[in-house]
Amino acid sequence: MGKGVKAFIRGTTLQGGEESHTDDGITVETEMFEHREVKPHFINPCCFGEDFAAWLKKEIGALERSGFSFSEIIQEDYGWGFWVWRGRDPFWVAFSYVGDGPQDAPAKWVIFGQLRPWIKSAKAPVSQS
Repeated sequence: MGKGVKAFIRGTTLQGGEESHTDDGITVETEMFEHREVKPHFINPCCFGEDFAAWLKKEIGALERSGFSFSEIIQEDYGWGFWVWRGRDPFWVAFSYVGDGPQDAPAKWVIFGQLRPWIKSAKAPVSQS
């Protein structure tokens, strides 16, 4: 498991100090998304996943007709993500490259999803619905 994934898991605690089980994310191997070229705006050299997050957000965008709303894509030190709402509670969808930097194929990714109803953060704006 790469440093980014470990940082995401390590940095996630629930209300009351309970630990989150984010290690139950979905692992994906694909060559569809960039994982070799480190971009100048990356927080660190393994901050891939921007195009993966944009792709999935576009693929599920039709859910807006069913009452879902989505934030812009946000870079984190472990990868990228975006907020999803249906109602008032935010749900965080995160993408992390499994590796410590550019590597050969196949690229491995972990996708996490977490309901975070207690978050009061600038990164979790209130849904406009």
